[in-house]
Amino acid sequence: MEKIKISLKELDKDSWGYDVQILDPSATVKDYLVALNAFQEEKVAPCLGCSGCCWERAPLTAPDIAMYEDILFDGEKTETPIRRFLEKYGIVYAEAGVVDIILRRDEEGACIFLDKRQHRCEHHTLRSLVCQTYICLPTSRRAADLRCQLVNAGENELIRRYYLEFGDQPPHIDEGGGPVDWAAYEGRGFKDQARFEDIMLRDVVDDALWRRLTKETVS
Repeated sequence: MEKIKISLKELDKDSWGYDVQILDPSATVKDYLVALNAFQEEKVAPCLGCSGCCWERAPLTAPDIAMYEDILFDGEKTETPIRRFLEKYGIVYAEAGVVDIILRRDEEGACIFLDKRQHRCEHHTLRSLVCQTYICLPTSRRAADLRCQLVNAGENELIRRYYLEFGDQPPHIDEGGGPVDWAAYEGRGFKDQARFEDIMLRDVVDDALWRRLTKETVS
């Protein structure tokens, strides 16, 4: 049974884009990603050969780290997996008490995982939540709001876990600074979950957005 419907919609008189409708309340973040990738393969030029968005800020979520870990570290376990990953592949930035954790960029400003010769991601099948949910099309408002709430919740959970890995020590910040209320960060629906298939969309999005996402009409 189809749990999530991704479809082309006329968003206004002169614009078409994609829309998301949740058909099954048990739908997970993984179901959403599978549906989006299938839609892109069928309706949009595949995300290969175009590296336009690979020069933009790419926030990371907690499950992104778990996905990358097995490949980049050959399954070697550590008690501080987030710190290990970020030391090599990420940047922790803080300003005015707000923390942002993103993929590292090279000296030219490109994502560290971008193969510039091939114009594609070196880890395409494992690309992060923010990358998998970006499609080169306009979106309905509810589709855009879903992506925003998922990425924000996932990043907040990553920040929370990063803080916990330091114990009594202040967390390392690569850029920026200032006082941060680390204990205030918590990712709704993402807490303590390592895989996207274990995260229910209903547990992440707010009630108002859930009602909009489960309606047949675009909102």
